[in-house]
Amino acid sequence: MTTAQPIAVIAARAGSKRIPGKNSRPMLGIPLITRAIRICQESGIFESILVSTDSDQIAELARVSGAQVHNRPNSLADDHTPLLPVIAEATVGYVDTDPTTPICCFYATAVTVNPGELAKSWQVFEEMVANPTSANSFLTAVVRYPHPIQRALEIKANGELTMLSPEYASTRTQDLPERWHDAGTFIWGSALAWSQSEPVLTRAHGFPLSHSEIVDLDTEEDWVRAETLLTVRENRSVAATDSLIQPGALT
Repeated sequence: MTTAQPIAVIAARAGSKRIPGKNSRPMLGIPLITRAIRICQESGIFESILVSTDSDQIAELARVSGAQVHNRPNSLADDHTPLLPVIAEATVGYVDTDPTTPICCFYATAVTVNPGELAKSWQVFEEMVANPTSANSFLTAVVRYPHPIQRALEIKANGELTMLSPEYASTRTQDLPERWHDAGTFIWGSALAWSQSEPVLTRAHGFPLSHSEIVDLDTEEDWVRAETLLTVRENRSVAATDSLIQPGALT
C-alpha cells in the first residue's frame, strides 16, 4: 500500500452559470465551499486540503476555513475546461516529489456527502492501489440510476413520447440490469494518474453511494433538495443527542 498521506483538492471556480456564484453562496447560512472543506476535515484522512480557484472571495473563504489556496490560471477557469487538467495543474508538484501521492478531487458542490463514506472510500482506494496494475486507475463515486435507463424517454417538441431503446418496451423493469453514473462528488487517483491525459472514466473503479443521500447541484431545484436533506439530517442529529440525555441527569 502507498505510504504517502492523501491530499484533497477542491476545484471551485467563480463562473457558474446555472447557479450563479454557487461555490460561495450560503446554504443554510454556510458558504458552499466552507461546507465542502468541513466534510474533508471531518473525514479525518487528509494531510492537507487545497482549493483551486480563480476567485478572491472563494480563496478567502477557503483560508478562513483552514484550507490552502491554489490560484487557478484563467486558461483553466472557463465553462469548457474539463476536470482532469484542473487537478493535474494544481498537483503537478507531487508528480515530481512522489507520483504515488493519493489525490482526492472533492467537488465543491458535494455538500451532502457523509464524511464517514469519504473515509471508507480512502480505505478502498488504498487497497486498490496496492495492486501495481492499478497505478494509473481512479476510484470514483457512483450512484445507481433510480429507474432503469434502458426505459428512457424523449419528449419531442409536439409533446410526443419516444422510447430511446424501444427493444426494452416490453421488458419488466426488475429484469433490466442496474446502470450507474458518476455521482459528481469525489474521485481518487494518484498524482501520476491525474497527470495523464486519458479520461478518468475510461480507467476507473466505482465506489457506490446511496442515491437518496446525494444531490448534484445543477439547478435551483437541486439547491432546495440539498437544503432539505441537510435540514433533515441536522434534525435527526439533534433528536439523537436529546435522546441520550436521561431525565434527571442534569441538575
